[in-house]
Amino acid sequence: MSNGSSGSPGIGTHYLRYSTANVLVIMAGLVSFPVLTRLLDNTQFGILGYYDTWVLMAVAVAKLGAQHSIQRFYPHNGDGASQRAFSTNLFYLPLAGSLLLWVIVSLGVIGYGKVNGIGHSPVFWMALVMTPMLVYGSLVETVLRVTERSRIVMLTRVGWRWLQLLLMLVAVLAVQQSGTAAYGGKLLAVAIGSVFYIAWAYRNLGFSRDAVDTGSVKQSMGYGMPLVATEILAVALVSIDRLMLKGLSGDFAVVGIYSVGAALAMQVHMF
Repeated sequence: MSNGSSGSPGIGTHYLRYSTANVLVIMAGLVSFPVLTRLLDNTQFGILGYYDTWVLMAVAVAKLGAQHSIQRFYPHNGDGASQRAFSTNLFYLPLAGSLLLWVIVSLGVIGYGKVNGIGHSPVFWMALVMTPMLVYGSLVETVLRVTERSRIVMLTRVGWRWLQLLLMLVAVLAVQQSGTAAYGGKLLAVAIGSVFYIAWAYRNLGFSRDAVDTGSVKQSMGYGMPLVATEILAVALVSIDRLMLKGLSGDFAVVGIYSVGAALAMQVHMF
């Protein structure tokens, strides 16, 4: 742990950076909420809230609890070999498992749609494409946090959130006032963020076949997988009502009206 005595940032600096990032991210929400609710009707806003909930649930499952294992088993005092073993077994291999799960689910969705003639909206496909990128970004951010790179975490969180806001507004204003256009802007922002995370991981997280250790992977999965349920429940407690409303009413407009009220209450709760 960093204590500030060796020239590295102390706990006060980390706290200030994370707090600043949280405030700036909240400010982005305060800007986006009134603008998007004015530009999008209830149906389009409901589409955003509905698919955002599914994405959050999907990401919670697809991470396979790897973020918890990264925090638990990171070798703070390890040498180069330990660091390489960590990134191989606790970052890249779980990420590969997550990607495999995503491919299987995607092929299943495509196959089911072909057999039954069921189509999906463009927002659904964008949400599907976005999911592995969000999983990757979440795992990289966990590594950044556990290695106390609070400056990078602050800059990436704030930069990504405001970039997302900008691209969503540009898409809605310049292309179409719809949930599809807004989600396209969000997808582009996530893709740009993923490019940065990939570049950072390439420079800082090495992979080695010789470092593969099935015992470490099993230990990681044994620790992280049970915690997947807690993350799913956390998402469900906040957002599953949108899925229930859509299932009960079959109308995105109802979800949109509820989402507007819930978002307003959340903004008030921040203060």
